[in-house]
Amino acid sequence: MVQMAAPQQRTAALMLTAYYLGRLDSRAPDAEVERLIEREAEKMTEAEYRAGTTRCGKALTLKGQEIQKIGADLTHKAQGGAAP
Repeated sequence: MVQMAAPQQRTAALMLTAYYLGRLDSRAPDAEVERLIEREAEKMTEAEYRAGTTRCGKALTLKGQEIQKIGADLTHKAQGGAAP
């Protein structure tokens, strides 16, 4: 995905990568990530890749919405408003 032509797709791919590497690092900080990725990529079919991309994209969208809500809530509180 990082090699896609559309800048928006590349940005989304980089965000997905950072998000999921962060999750993996928190669970297994000493994991050999490169080898794990190679192993999974060798086993994945095209259909599994597409399904995984869709699933991960939805998860990232939900996290993005959550972060936006937190930012809006904190901004509102900082401006003297009550919690929504």
